Amino acid sequence: MDSDFADDGLLISENTEAEEVKDFLRRRMDNPYRFDSAVVYDFNSHEIDADALEEAVEGKLTHDKYLIPYQVTGTWGFMYHLLPESVKAAEILVYHPGDEAYYAYQNFHPEVPSEVQDEFRHQLSRLADE
Repeated sequence: MDSDFADDGLLISENTEAEEVKDFLRRRMDNPYRFDSAVVYDFNSHEIDADALEEAVEGKLTHDKYLIPYQVTGTWGFMYHLLPESVKAAEILVYHPGDEAYYAYQNFHPEVPSEVQDEFRHQLSRLADE
């Protein structure tokens, strides 16, 4: 698969705002890949390998919905869900091996009130149920 970034990909930096993340999710939820047998929601910022995706969905996979995560962090999503609110609100550190340093990235969770998160989740649910 080519490692080039998609035209509408989301690149996270210390200046990324929560609205950019939400816009990315909306775009990707609103424009999934559709096949005869399945819908694929792509949340990865890299260009998709369309031939490989079609071959997988039409040839090997048996479910009717799939998602391609933003990063290979499926376990992190579950772990994060279990954390207490005080930890969820902490800044996020990411290690950059080339620099041999940690960098802090904004955590969007405490920035958005829970009722706004719930309403946005509801909006995404409606898109997924179409």
